[in-house]
Amino acid sequence: AQVITAGTGSGKSYAFQIPALIHLAFCRLKGERGIRILFLYPRVALAGNQFKDFDKLVAKINEALPDGVNIPRSVLDSGGLLESSMGFDEEEKKTKGAKFKAIKKAYSDDFSLLISNMDTLSWRFAHPEASEGLTKDLDLIVIDEIHLFRGIYGSHCQMALKRLRLMKHVWQKRKENSNLSFSEILNGFKNWDDSSSQPFLVGA
Repeated sequence: AQVITAGTGSGKSYAFQIPALIHLAFCRLKGERGIRILFLYPRVALAGNQFKDFDKLVAKINEALPDGVNIPRSVLDSGGLLESSMGFDEEEKKTKGAKFKAIKKAYSDDFSLLISNMDTLSWRFAHPEASEGLTKDLDLIVIDEIHLFRGIYGSHCQMALKRLRLMKHVWQKRKENSNLSFSEILNGFKNWDDSSSQPFLVGA
Protein backbone atom coordinates (compact mmCIF):
# COMPACT_ATOMS: atom_id res chain seq x y z
CA ALA A 1 0.00 0.00 0.00
CA GLN A 2 1.04 3.60 -0.57
CA VAL A 3 -0.26 6.90 0.87
CA ILE A 4 0.13 10.16 -1.08
CA THR A 5 0.05 13.38 0.97
CA ALA A 6 0.26 16.97 -0.30
CA GLY A 7 -1.52 20.29 0.07
CA THR A 8 -4.83 21.22 -1.54
CA GLY A 9 -4.48 21.95 -5.26
CA SER A 10 -0.97 20.48 -5.46
CA GLY A 11 -1.83 17.71 -7.93
CA LYS A 12 -2.45 14.65 -5.71
CA SER A 13 -5.15 13.41 -8.08
CA TYR A 14 -2.78 13.37 -11.04
CA ALA A 15 -0.20 11.56 -8.90
CA PHE A 16 -2.40 8.45 -8.92
CA GLN A 17 -4.60 9.01 -11.98
CA ILE A 18 -1.82 9.14 -14.58
CA PRO A 19 0.11 6.05 -13.33
CA ALA A 20 -3.18 4.14 -13.14
CA LEU A 21 -4.03 5.01 -16.73
CA ILE A 22 -0.52 4.07 -17.87
CA HIS A 23 -1.10 0.67 -16.25
CA LEU A 24 -4.41 0.33 -18.12
CA ALA A 25 -2.71 1.24 -21.40
CA PHE A 26 -0.09 -1.44 -20.76
CA CYS A 27 -2.82 -4.02 -20.03
CA ARG A 28 -4.64 -3.14 -23.24
CA LEU A 29 -1.44 -3.39 -25.27
CA LYS A 30 -1.05 -6.94 -23.90
CA GLY A 31 -4.67 -7.73 -24.82
CA GLU A 32 -5.83 -7.98 -21.21
CA ARG A 33 -9.42 -6.95 -20.47
CA GLY A 34 -11.65 -6.62 -17.43
CA ILE A 35 -11.89 -4.06 -14.64
CA ARG A 36 -8.33 -3.33 -13.50
CA ILE A 37 -8.68 -0.09 -11.53
CA LEU A 38 -11.20 0.91 -8.83
CA PHE A 39 -11.36 4.52 -7.65
CA LEU A 40 -13.29 5.09 -4.42
CA TYR A 41 -14.49 8.49 -3.20
CA PRO A 42 -16.18 9.46 0.07
CA ARG A 43 -18.91 11.54 -1.61
CA VAL A 44 -21.08 11.06 -4.69
CA ALA A 45 -20.49 14.62 -5.94
CA LEU A 46 -16.72 14.17 -5.82
CA ALA A 47 -16.96 10.88 -7.71
CA GLY A 48 -19.05 12.61 -10.39
CA ASN A 49 -16.53 15.43 -10.80
CA GLN A 50 -13.61 13.01 -11.08
CA PHE A 51 -15.56 10.95 -13.64
CA LYS A 52 -15.60 13.93 -16.04
CA ASP A 53 -11.88 14.58 -15.54
CA PHE A 54 -10.98 10.92 -16.12
CA ASP A 55 -12.62 10.79 -19.52
CA LYS A 56 -10.53 13.78 -20.63
CA LEU A 57 -7.33 12.02 -19.52
CA VAL A 58 -8.40 8.75 -21.17
CA ALA A 59 -9.03 10.57 -24.46
CA LYS A 60 -5.53 12.11 -24.36
CA ILE A 61 -3.84 8.77 -23.66
CA ASN A 62 -5.84 7.01 -26.39
CA GLU A 63 -4.45 9.50 -28.92
CA ALA A 64 -0.97 8.16 -28.18
CA LEU A 65 -1.89 4.46 -28.40
CA PRO A 66 -1.54 2.40 -31.61
CA ASP A 67 -4.52 1.94 -33.91
CA GLY A 68 -6.89 -0.71 -32.61
CA VAL A 69 -5.78 -0.29 -28.98
CA ASN A 70 -7.65 1.99 -26.62
CA ILE A 71 -8.66 2.40 -23.00
CA PRO A 72 -12.47 2.29 -22.68
CA ARG A 73 -14.21 5.21 -21.03
CA SER A 74 -14.57 5.01 -17.26
CA VAL A 75 -17.75 3.79 -15.55
CA LEU A 76 -19.47 5.87 -12.85
CA ASP A 77 -21.38 3.69 -10.40
CA SER A 78 -22.14 6.03 -7.53
CA GLY A 79 -25.32 7.36 -5.95
CA GLY A 80 -27.78 5.99 -8.50
CA LEU A 81 -25.90 7.37 -11.51
CA LEU A 82 -25.03 4.03 -13.12
CA GLU A 83 -27.87 3.95 -15.64
CA SER A 84 -26.94 7.40 -16.93
CA SER A 85 -23.28 6.39 -17.09
CA MET A 86 -24.28 3.42 -19.24
CA GLY A 87 -26.13 5.69 -21.67
CA PHE A 88 -29.70 4.82 -20.64
CA ASP A 89 -32.25 7.49 -21.57
CA GLU A 90 -35.07 8.52 -19.23
CA GLU A 91 -37.52 5.97 -20.64
CA GLU A 92 -34.99 3.12 -20.37
CA LYS A 93 -34.31 4.04 -16.73
CA LYS A 94 -38.00 3.48 -15.92
CA THR A 95 -38.22 0.01 -17.47
CA LYS A 96 -38.30 -3.09 -15.30
CA GLY A 97 -34.84 -4.53 -14.70
CA ALA A 98 -33.00 -1.38 -15.83
CA LYS A 99 -30.69 -1.43 -12.81
CA PHE A 100 -29.79 -5.09 -13.36
CA LYS A 101 -29.08 -4.49 -17.06
CA ALA A 102 -26.89 -1.51 -16.21
CA ILE A 103 -24.93 -3.53 -13.63
CA LYS A 104 -24.45 -6.43 -16.03
CA LYS A 105 -23.19 -4.06 -18.74
CA ALA A 106 -20.93 -2.01 -16.46
CA TYR A 107 -19.17 -4.95 -14.85
CA SER A 108 -18.45 -6.82 -18.07
CA ASP A 109 -15.09 -7.17 -19.83
CA ASP A 110 -15.78 -4.08 -21.94
CA PHE A 111 -14.65 -1.62 -19.26
CA SER A 112 -11.40 -1.27 -17.30
CA LEU A 113 -11.87 1.60 -14.86
CA LEU A 114 -14.63 1.97 -12.28
CA ILE A 115 -15.39 5.08 -10.20
CA SER A 116 -17.59 4.55 -7.15
CA ASN A 117 -18.12 5.31 -3.48
CA MET A 118 -17.98 2.91 -0.54
CA ASP A 119 -21.74 2.68 0.06
CA THR A 120 -22.53 1.81 -3.56
CA LEU A 121 -19.66 -0.67 -3.59
CA SER A 122 -21.13 -2.48 -0.57
CA TRP A 123 -24.45 -2.89 -2.38
CA ARG A 124 -22.71 -4.37 -5.43
CA PHE A 125 -21.26 -7.21 -3.36
CA ALA A 126 -24.73 -8.79 -3.45
CA HIS A 127 -24.74 -9.03 -7.26
CA PRO A 128 -22.81 -12.04 -8.64
CA GLU A 129 -22.18 -10.29 -11.97
CA ALA A 130 -20.86 -7.19 -10.23
CA SER A 131 -18.72 -8.98 -7.64
CA GLU A 132 -17.12 -11.22 -10.27
CA GLY A 133 -16.60 -8.47 -12.84
CA LEU A 134 -15.16 -6.11 -10.24
CA THR A 135 -12.75 -8.42 -8.43
CA LYS A 136 -11.48 -11.16 -10.76
CA ASP A 137 -8.99 -8.94 -12.65
CA LEU A 138 -8.60 -6.06 -10.18
CA ASP A 139 -5.03 -4.75 -9.92
CA LEU A 140 -5.34 -1.40 -8.12
CA ILE A 141 -7.66 0.25 -5.58
CA VAL A 142 -7.32 4.01 -5.06
CA ILE A 143 -9.07 5.72 -2.14
CA ASP A 144 -9.21 9.49 -2.53
CA GLU A 145 -9.68 11.88 0.41
CA ILE A 146 -8.69 9.01 2.66
CA HIS A 147 -8.66 11.24 5.75
CA LEU A 148 -12.48 11.29 5.63
CA PHE A 149 -12.63 7.51 6.10
CA ARG A 150 -12.48 7.46 9.91
CA GLY A 151 -14.55 6.52 12.94
CA ILE A 152 -17.42 4.09 12.40
CA TYR A 153 -17.46 4.88 8.67
CA GLY A 154 -13.75 4.12 8.48
CA SER A 155 -14.32 0.74 10.17
CA HIS A 156 -17.08 -0.03 7.69
CA CYS A 157 -14.74 0.84 4.80
CA GLN A 158 -11.97 -1.33 6.21
CA MET A 159 -14.27 -4.36 6.37
CA ALA A 160 -15.68 -3.65 2.90
CA LEU A 161 -12.15 -3.62 1.46
CA LYS A 162 -11.34 -6.85 3.28
CA ARG A 163 -14.46 -8.41 1.79
CA LEU A 164 -13.46 -7.17 -1.67
CA ARG A 165 -10.01 -8.73 -1.31
CA LEU A 166 -11.61 -11.98 -0.16
CA MET A 167 -13.86 -12.07 -3.24
CA LYS A 168 -10.82 -11.39 -5.41
CA HIS A 169 -9.35 -14.63 -4.07
CA VAL A 170 -12.59 -16.56 -4.71
CA TRP A 171 -12.96 -15.46 -8.32
CA GLN A 172 -9.24 -15.89 -8.98
CA LYS A 173 -9.49 -19.52 -7.89
CA ARG A 174 -12.60 -20.04 -10.03
CA LYS A 175 -10.74 -18.48 -12.96
CA GLU A 176 -7.86 -20.93 -12.48
CA ASN A 177 -10.19 -23.93 -12.14
CA SER A 178 -13.89 -23.51 -12.96
CA ASN A 179 -14.62 -26.99 -11.57
CA LEU A 180 -13.72 -26.02 -8.00
CA SER A 181 -16.66 -26.11 -5.61
CA PHE A 182 -17.22 -23.31 -3.12
CA SER A 183 -16.31 -25.62 -0.22
CA GLU A 184 -12.99 -26.50 -1.92
CA ILE A 185 -12.21 -22.80 -2.30
CA LEU A 186 -13.04 -22.20 1.37
CA ASN A 187 -10.68 -25.00 2.40
CA GLY A 188 -7.88 -23.26 0.53
CA PHE A 189 -8.29 -19.90 2.29
CA LYS A 190 -5.11 -20.31 4.32
CA ASN A 191 -3.15 -17.85 2.17
CA TRP A 192 -6.02 -15.81 0.69
CA ASP A 193 -4.56 -12.51 1.92
CA ASP A 194 -1.20 -13.03 0.21
CA SER A 195 -0.25 -9.53 -0.97
CA SER A 196 1.28 -10.86 -4.19
CA SER A 197 -2.18 -11.92 -5.43
CA GLN A 198 -4.14 -8.94 -4.10
CA PRO A 199 -4.76 -5.51 -5.65
CA PHE A 200 -2.36 -2.73 -4.66
CA LEU A 201 -3.85 -0.04 -2.40
CA VAL A 202 -3.25 3.70 -2.76
CA GLY A 203 -4.64 6.34 -0.41
CA ALA A 204 -4.53 10.06 -1.16
